[in-house]
Amino acid sequence: MSLISKDVTTLVFTLLPGFIAAAIFYMLTAHPKTSEFERVVQSLIFTALVKFVVLCLGWTFIRIGSYKSIGAWNSNSEFQWSIIIAIAIGFTCSYIANTDKFHGFIRRMDISKRTSYPSEWFGTFAEQKRYIVLHLDGKRRLRGWPKEWPDQPDKGHFVILNPEWILNDNQVASLPEVASLMIPANEVKMVEFLKINDELPAADDQDAMRTIDQSMQLLLGAQIKEGKKEDVSGSKAT
Repeated sequence: MSLISKDVTTLVFTLLPGFIAAAIFYMLTAHPKTSEFERVVQSLIFTALVKFVVLCLGWTFIRIGSYKSIGAWNSNSEFQWSIIIAIAIGFTCSYIANTDKFHGFIRRMDISKRTSYPSEWFGTFAEQKRYIVLHLDGKRRLRGWPKEWPDQPDKGHFVILNPEWILNDNQVASLPEVASLMIPANEVKMVEFLKINDELPAADDQDAMRTIDQSMQLLLGAQIKEGKKEDVSGSKAT
């Protein structure tokens, strides 16, 4: 029994750096936690990476020690450096995942089209730092700056700064006494990301866009009328 307990303790200490790196990664990113088996595999990968770096450090310190002694390299120092390297790897992987640096380089090399973000929803909010319009239940529209947004489109809340209601006639109803507004994510049907001033079209382009908008509104109105006619004819038939 004592032999089994000793083996388990040794295994835990061996895999501890990998578990620390994985825990930091999931704590600092929006990636959902996988199954227990997958997390163990990820911890093993982190442990192998930590072990490789520690071996390189040990070889370097021993080489330096052959010229000038800077301390003893033993199991205790190896374990301490393993924890330090695991923490550094956890923070580094979290930074890469949150900034899309690695996958951005891979995309520029035409190796992959994937991103490091957990979903298109999260990636869009991370990249599009601008004012948004939330389309809510009941055809309500809210404009403001997203200070916080949920990791998933059906869970959590939006925290909107400088909120303004957009009325049916496109008039804006300001809320000067409201600092921020919290909106449940499950009430949001669609999100608009607004252009900044530099991205707005010129005067001639605005006229063209206005004409296109009017055409789209007429087309949408015709489709709505057609749908109502079909509903009426269907009700008469029944």
